[in-house]
Amino acid sequence: MSNGCVSTAILLFARTVEEESSVKKLLGKEQVNKKLHHTLNDSSKKTIQRTRLPHYHINESLQVGTSFGEKMSNALKTVFSKGYNRIVVIGGDCPDLTEDEITKADRLLQENKVVLGPDTHGGSYLIGINKVDFDGASFSRLRWNSSNLLTDLIYYFQQKEERKISFLYKKRDLNSVYDVIKLSSKSSKFRALLLCLFTQLSWIDSLKIPFFSLQIDASHLERGPPYKNIS
Repeated sequence: MSNGCVSTAILLFARTVEEESSVKKLLGKEQVNKKLHHTLNDSSKKTIQRTRLPHYHINESLQVGTSFGEKMSNALKTVFSKGYNRIVVIGGDCPDLTEDEITKADRLLQENKVVLGPDTHGGSYLIGINKVDFDGASFSRLRWNSSNLLTDLIYYFQQKEERKISFLYKKRDLNSVYDVIKLSSKSSKFRALLLCLFTQLSWIDSLKIPFFSLQIDASHLERGPPYKNIS
């Protein structure tokens, strides 16, 4: 994708649907779980597209390195090498993230701020970073995939002179069935995604989802096709 005169890009650092669904068992049996990951993937791509910012998806087949940190660092190097000065990094497992929050991160980056979106597990669902603040070796050594990541990111950016950190609202990303249940009880956007998914399932498949009857009620079903509300 051409840079043109745009200086901010979005990096979607996420596995393919096939790989993600094999690693994360979020919902029901294998087929149902895979359909959920397809739904999440489609939602993430639509959210990104609505920002109108250039974007790159670096999945496991394009990632270079041994550790998660090395892969993340090399992915950032790849996008920066295309001429961008700012990158908004997101994953594919935070369905509550909106295009407005991504564009807000872009605006804050243009004010020479760092942007972090804290998640409920001690990590970060969004990282907005300027090229001048990126040190590949140090970045790769952060404690990725741990409850210490947000602390490490804050410390990392605090070492940069006169660099202010802006925080977005805390959000829940999806790593377990528990996260699916908790987010579905709080997020109307995620409930809409689930309803869209459930309308594609047979009644038998729906019964395989343990919290189906607890989270979905008739009042939601009477509101019409929910997917149109978030497209």
